[in-house]
Amino acid sequence: MNDASNPGPETLTIGDLASRTGVAPATLRMWEQRHGFPNPQRRDSGHRRYSAADVEVVLDVIRRRQMGVRLDVAVEQAVSAAWSDAEPTTPSAYAELRRLHPRLNSYRLRKSTLLALSWAIEDEFCALADRPYLFGAFQHEKFYAHSQQRWEELARVARQTFVFAEFTSPPVTRSSDGDTTTLSAGPASAGAPEAQPGAGARPTRPARPQPPRRTPTAVTLPHDAPMRREWTVVCDAPDLSAALTAWELPGQDDTPDRDRVFESLWTVEPGPVRDAARVCARVAQAAGVEEARPVLYELASSPDPALADLASVTAMFNRVVSYVDRYAVR
Repeated sequence: MNDASNPGPETLTIGDLASRTGVAPATLRMWEQRHGFPNPQRRDSGHRRYSAADVEVVLDVIRRRQMGVRLDVAVEQAVSAAWSDAEPTTPSAYAELRRLHPRLNSYRLRKSTLLALSWAIEDEFCALADRPYLFGAFQHEKFYAHSQQRWEELARVARQTFVFAEFTSPPVTRSSDGDTTTLSAGPASAGAPEAQPGAGARPTRPARPQPPRRTPTAVTLPHDAPMRREWTVVCDAPDLSAALTAWELPGQDDTPDRDRVFESLWTVEPGPVRDAARVCARVAQAAGVEEARPVLYELASSPDPALADLASVTAMFNRVVSYVDRYAVR
């Protein structure tokens, strides 16, 4: 989808940002060094890139300064206002998509079918997208354990990856050289319904840019978190966006695992995908995961409205059919 007829979201150099706001590049760099703002994306070359949303926040800082507000306070207020505008009202990806996008159809699907759809999104979108933000919710840590190696591979090509479950201890990942690393996680909690993937405290200001993580960041869901009943896969990227989220119907304690039924919806529209990603990032931030704070800042802007190209959607559909045929009846 990276062609002239379907460009990605606009990105700005520091010179572009300076031209649109009237703030000199040297001043913008000083703000970033002292206040962690503006928080740019970094290309492999180290060059800064900004979004159109950054222009509005910088202009808001300027307006507050003109009213006599101290710079550090103006930055905090402007950033908090931007986050507030994008802040979801429901700590549930499924509920937020149903609230904001009621036209999205919801279907009752068995877990075996959801597995096929999840794997297809992971293979055709998550693994091929340009440095996506990835979110996967698994409810119970034993379900994440079954998918851990797969998600660690996806994290290698992602800008940031978050996995959600009722982790009782931080997951351990093994690198290619045999070393082990304990992933970060929120406070431990116990007990959850058995289901496969499902997904706020207001931040004060964005963190300083950090090198991209190459392993998933684990997020422990508290016992009463709505996302403990959800199955979610979200891929938010400029070129390939997709979201699948499902809510497990209650009263299925005696139902065989693969036959449990979920109210499910999915989309490749960038707007709803961004809304689902914001919910996931907010839940991670509320769980005390510091890595979520700059991600929330990045997700505050609106995505490019262009849809995924038909070839990508067709490939995903074909992959779903293949996986359903291969696994769903077992």
